Amino acid sequence: MLTIVEPFFDDFNEGNFTGWYMSNGTWTAANNVLSSTGTGAPIAWQGNTDADMEVSLRYRIDDTSNSLARAYIYFRFTDWNNNAWVRIFPGSIDLFKKTSGTATQLASTSTTSTQGTWYNLRIVADGNNVDVYRWADGAMPTKILTTTSCSYTSTTDFNITVQTGFLFSFDDIRVLANSLSNTTTFAVNNANEFTSMSDYDGTTTFGF
Repeated sequence: MLTIVEPFFDDFNEGNFTGWYMSNGTWTAANNVLSSTGTGAPIAWQGNTDADMEVSLRYRIDDTSNSLARAYIYFRFTDWNNNAWVRIFPGSIDLFKKTSGTATQLASTSTTSTQGTWYNLRIVADGNNVDVYRWADGAMPTKILTTTSCSYTSTTDFNITVQTGFLFSFDDIRVLANSLSNTTTFAVNNANEFTSMSDYDGTTTFGF
């Protein structure tokens, strides 16, 4: 057996969300992206204990007819009373922390998101310092949010939550963290020919 350990990444190209923990609503990956269905307030999460981390992903708002449509990227999460997140509205993006149930807005921008357009989002968290970048496909990254006051610096999970009834899609989710990774395992035969490869997409068997 040979193994490769790489940063966590999922492009949903296998048409499912195997390996994710899902709760509180429904998602679909039938179109090779992770999309909320409008049922419940769906949560997709991965365990992560490294609070100094970086996440990048692509997001799309599939219906902006309601200005309150919103999704949350919890880059630090212990429970619903202790966390830090980026909130995406059609007309703004905000950065918050919550400690012992008290939420504090750390930064806000009127950056807008057009319905059906893919955007790239990157969150870099290092202690109290958090920077957030956003850009459309083909454009240069722009820093839209920054703080030196994100004093909530613990985590057990990384999660994405869409508020009840709203439609968002996510793709190409990558997390750079010491406690979250992807492992690819290769099997070989006596002739050193690869016979199978197993990763987050499942197992592929090779023939000769």
